[in-house]
Amino acid sequence: MCGGARGSITTSTGFTVGGTAGLPALARADTITVPGYWESQRPPASEGSRF
Repeated sequence: MCGGARGSITTSTGFTVGGTAGLPALARADTITVPGYWESQRPPASEGSRF
């Protein structure tokens, strides 16, 4: 799992996922899965569009 920065990510339902990589990990990934999100929530960070 990766995010805008390395570290833990807290989901919208309140649980924490630890051990995440930063966005540069996308360049080394074999498969990239992008989860859906509600339109009423903030849009994904633009940094991910570079990969």
